[in-house]
Amino acid sequence: MKYIDICYGEYAAKWGLADFYPESEAKLREALDSGEDFDTYYGCKKEIRYCRITRDEKSVTVSVESCMDDLYESDELIYDALWARLHTEEELPDETIEAITDHCYDLNLCDRGEAVTILPREATFEEIVNAIEANESESEELNSVTFKTVCDIVESYYKELRGQEQS
Repeated sequence: MKYIDICYGEYAAKWGLADFYPESEAKLREALDSGEDFDTYYGCKKEIRYCRITRDEKSVTVSVESCMDDLYESDELIYDALWARLHTEEELPDETIEAITDHCYDLNLCDRGEAVTILPREATFEEIVNAIEANESESEELNSVTFKTVCDIVESYYKELRGQEQS
């Protein structure tokens, strides 16, 4: 399978995964028009989102991944949740961060939403764009649900921490 680089510079799209730069759109259309199997992977400049489009002998697979700040390798998402829910930038103790992270891990929370659509091999550019947009929306909705759960967890630990300090 041939890998097609559709990126213009670092990215193939600007605001969202279907907002292609003209050069990137032309490369993708060319790959589709060729009739050959191909694989491509790209991101967009303004959001942490990635798309993989693969055409093989049977189908076109459109996979989208939307990422939030890291939940397990840093504390960024926890502090995003603290600000979103409680409007504070107060630093939390390391053991509280660890407890929140462990709680999230126990719930199998993921800091990225993913969605996949499988289309017929003959899918048009427009059908692929529609799949990209639908998958982007679905993956962002998954992130929203996860973020709300993280906010609930952070709020619970924060209130427990503040309750302990007042005792």
